[in-house]
Amino acid sequence: MQIIAFVLGVFVSSFIVGQDVTGQLNGVLKVQGTQLRMVFNINKVEDGFTSTMDSPDQHAKGIPLASSSFENEALKLANAIELPNLNHLVQECETGSPAEYATIEQTFSTTALN
Repeated sequence: MQIIAFVLGVFVSSFIVGQDVTGQLNGVLKVQGTQLRMVFNINKVEDGFTSTMDSPDQHAKGIPLASSSFENEALKLANAIELPNLNHLVQECETGSPAEYATIEQTFSTTALN
């Protein structure tokens, strides 16, 4: 069985020199002529960092991010989910091997929507 990580987005990858990265980081996401304000709330914890994301224009607040790291002066915040037993086309599979593709009749697994 194969477990894949379906990355929803790497929201921030910034170069920060000699700064404390905890606190609030504000920015704007520009996609196809639309702009969304984004707010990242970064907290230091015993074993690294935790972060949440707000999207004020969408009235979304406190969305937990899957990973937060600050190494080599690079701040990386990402959100990802694991989709076990799904291939890269989001179809149920056993191995994820290209040899298996011809045996899969499914177009898209609705388990990915849960």
